[in-house]
Amino acid sequence: MGIRAYGQGLKVLMVQFLKGWATGEMKVIASLGPCFQLFGKKENDKFTWGMTDEEMGGIKGEMRIGLNYTIEAVMSGEWG
Repeated sequence: MGIRAYGQGLKVLMVQFLKGWATGEMKVIASLGPCFQLFGKKENDKFTWGMTDEEMGGIKGEMRIGLNYTIEAVMSGEWG
């Protein structure tokens, strides 16, 4: 959907939760310029099913930060 929006001239913000490793989509999005941005909060190298209870508890605060950022970004009207 983000690519479709970008193709129609909208400014796109893609928010990822729990992905902290370099991914193919990050490389492509970086090449699109400032009108398609990627926000990812967590530096993480595990999937949730491989995390301990302590690790899962630790990411809850980071996910809240990411969610708050997302809400603020949507409400700002800056993104299409």
